[in-house]
Amino acid sequence: MTSFLSLFALGLLLMSSSSAWSAPQQDLQVIGKQVEGFVRQGLQAQAGRPVIRVGPIDKRLQLSQCRDLEIHNFGPANRAARTIQVRCQAPAAWTLYVPVSVKLMTAVVVASRPLAQGHTLTAGDLRLSEQDLGSLPAGVLSDIKMALGQKLASNIPAGFALRQDLLRTAPVIRQGQSLAMVVEGNGMRLVAEGEALQDGRPGQWINARNSKSGRIVKGIVEQDGQLRIPF
Repeated sequence: MTSFLSLFALGLLLMSSSSAWSAPQQDLQVIGKQVEGFVRQGLQAQAGRPVIRVGPIDKRLQLSQCRDLEIHNFGPANRAARTIQVRCQAPAAWTLYVPVSVKLMTAVVVASRPLAQGHTLTAGDLRLSEQDLGSLPAGVLSDIKMALGQKLASNIPAGFALRQDLLRTAPVIRQGQSLAMVVEGNGMRLVAEGEALQDGRPGQWINARNSKSGRIVKGIVEQDGQLRIPF
């Protein structure tokens, strides 16, 4: 009798275990793909090409298959790293926290070889390299043309990302050249011909002589080589 009861109890246990084993399990790869899609959608307004790494998610997890996954940011949605909360309400309630790392890759101008202070940059000195925006300082250049003809303010190694503050902007006005002097203010705009009395870089104040009156004036050098004289 005892042997019969033991066998009966063992049969119930096996039936119960078989039922548990056969219960649908949540596909962890589906969770990973939905988390990646959620993060990618939130980066649509950001500059750069997103590189998203989800997880790792422990493959030993046994989660009941969910009818509708709820996905939210857990805490601040930092650009470089964040935690995503994945919740299920039915048929069984469970919550999973998934770490995600994000890189926003963009093309920046870097030195193709070691360059010395005072060197005038040419196309052969520079190349574009895709790098993570989050690891770069402010002011990095994204267009090689912005650096051509500029002089370096310091030595830089090969592969170094160029910043605007590392460049000595080349003069767009040279001493003795003719230039247009533009007077603006109160809705008025007057243009006169003048002569530069010194070299000038964009944004720099320089002196110039009015070619007609001989009067010396001071103005701000524009990128296009004109001299703007505030009224």
